[in-house]
Amino acid sequence: MTKAYMLINTEIGFESDVVKHIRNLSLGNVKINDVSELYGVYDIIVAMEAPSIDDIKYAIPKIRKYGNVRNTTTMFAIDDSTKAKTSSPTSP
Repeated sequence: MTKAYMLINTEIGFESDVVKHIRNLSLGNVKINDVSELYGVYDIIVAMEAPSIDDIKYAIPKIRKYGNVRNTTTMFAIDDSTKAKTSSPTSP
């Protein structure tokens, strides 16, 4: 499974509206594990998972296009299976 976290900035005063919208979205193979309002630089965090990165890439524009979303930052989690596929520098 691929996990991702999306940080969202909303229009002022529309945080709860965006949270409700995301919870009701149909995103195909993407499972929304959590949607929470935040204090700080970002207004909302979305934790999601799907069988592939492509599934999550499908979901990103569906969340972004909602009218009260100003901008998003999406981060993909690295799990042990991903680490094993990447080459790491060898030590002397």
